[in-house]
Amino acid sequence: MKLKLNWKEYENAGLGDAYADIPKNGGDFAKAVAVCINSMHCLQAFEKSVMCPSYRATNDIHFSPGGRSRLIKKMLNNEITDEEQETLDKSMAACVGCKGCKRECDSALDMAQIKAEYTNLRNIYKQHALRNYSFAAISKLLRFNSFYSLISSSFNQFQSIRDLSGRLLGVNINAPLPQPIKSTPDVATVNDDSPDLLLFVDTFTKHFSPDTISSAVKVLTLAGFRPKLIGLEKNYTAGRSWFSQGYIDSARSELLSLLELVKPYLNKEIPLVGLEPSCLSMFRNELPSLIDSENALALSKNSWLFEEFIGKRIAANDFSLELEPQSDVKVLVHGHCHQKSLGALKSMRKVLKLVPDLEFEFINSSCCGGAGSFAHESEHEQLSKNMYELGLKQALEDSKESIVVAMGFSCQQQMKNHSQRPSIHLADFLAQRIKS
Repeated sequence: MKLKLNWKEYENAGLGDAYADIPKNGGDFAKAVAVCINSMHCLQAFEKSVMCPSYRATNDIHFSPGGRSRLIKKMLNNEITDEEQETLDKSMAACVGCKGCKRECDSALDMAQIKAEYTNLRNIYKQHALRNYSFAAISKLLRFNSFYSLISSSFNQFQSIRDLSGRLLGVNINAPLPQPIKSTPDVATVNDDSPDLLLFVDTFTKHFSPDTISSAVKVLTLAGFRPKLIGLEKNYTAGRSWFSQGYIDSARSELLSLLELVKPYLNKEIPLVGLEPSCLSMFRNELPSLIDSENALALSKNSWLFEEFIGKRIAANDFSLELEPQSDVKVLVHGHCHQKSLGALKSMRKVLKLVPDLEFEFINSSCCGGAGSFAHESEHEQLSKNMYELGLKQALEDSKESIVVAMGFSCQQQMKNHSQRPSIHLADFLAQRIKS
């Protein structure tokens, strides 16, 4: 068994506990799986939680974190039947990597990370290998912007191409592919080696929402900070799309390149700030398991979401921005799963309170069902829709006049595809309300 991730943080997990139920094979990976103690916490009905979208949408115990853990233990003990193995492969493919279990499970079971290793071991996407490699390699495809634009526009416009893609590749023909925007944000940021922060430009924001970069720079600069952009001219990625599809070596390679770029700033403790939750979560959670180094640990400890950075500065009385009042329209906030797993919704609340007279409400929902490429996989079309309908759909329908703030790109696409409801990043929302 060739493991790709570093599981050493679990090396002492369960030792000395006769009831730990650690599988015979799998080393520290087995110990990570065995942190599940069958408390059935993941099967409880919670009103305000993420865990577990696939279980909630199917009501199938095998699609819960605990159900998956029990079957993986049997697999590692060579006790699993062919039928159980097929069920496990299907349930692991249906895991959206939300990290709800990591935050909400009483044993902090990290099924998202376990899924990445499991995908490496089992190659659960071999039936749709070309499709999933294309999803994983989105950052490479977008380097050829015109070519990707041709593919996505042809898919969206022509039924025959959608049907062919569905049959040959397993692409969900009812989920439009996002169209890249051919523009570069007009921003001026710090070019010296002593900025106040590094603003990480992820693949999705750069190619699909470049105005958000301008908005973030505008907000931070007018608040008195000196941001330096990382990744605007040359693509640097967090490796999220590679990691989610099980291409662990490719994810590691992307992160090594980024680490080399930011290394001069790590000793100066200059924070890295991200706009896309799924990418920033890679730095905080997955990076140390991919790269065992002091630099990786330093970046992991000093990476923050846009709203977290501002929230910390507000708490330190070190953030001032004059904003226009907003009293006529209510704001609905949809929290990205990784945003919730990082505990960043508290920061969202702090930041939104900067806007005078603003009425806002957090949508009580689990995963939106977008989850990166998940909504674009034909076998998960209905499951993705069911996740969207767990709470998000009704909230949008009940408040049709509200402005929707959503930080995640796939969340924005999911809402647009299912409800034609536009949404806006927090950086854009704030920038639009800056007093002129």
